[in-house]
Amino acid sequence: MNKAIWAIAVVFGLGLLAADAFAEARDPKALVGDWDGYWTRQEAYRQTRGQYHLTIKSVDDAGRVVARIESEGAELGRTPIPAVNADVTGRLEGNRLVLGRDELTVDGARMSGERRTPSNPMKIELTKKR
Repeated sequence: MNKAIWAIAVVFGLGLLAADAFAEARDPKALVGDWDGYWTRQEAYRQTRGQYHLTIKSVDDAGRVVARIESEGAELGRTPIPAVNADVTGRLEGNRLVLGRDELTVDGARMSGERRTPSNPMKIELTKKR
């Protein structure tokens, strides 16, 4: 009997966590704030990684996003990766956030995606600062 009650409590707790993450993902205003993480890019036999900081300033009801991207650059073979320090606008469509060449998928307090580049794309992983 105790195992059954414990199992019900675990399932209920997991349900509450999932509901909280779902509610946050559905509320565009929950995206406003600071997001930190890294970009990575693979070239032949070498991988490069740099810091990536995203500040989402606003998201309106139509899904328009105003943000600032700050990412460090790197030298990588014949294709240098420039640093980015720019205010950007973009759009939120469901859980997909597009800011210039960066396309990210929002999953609660995490985002992942890539920056489209002429050669290999850069992978981006971010976590919201609380």
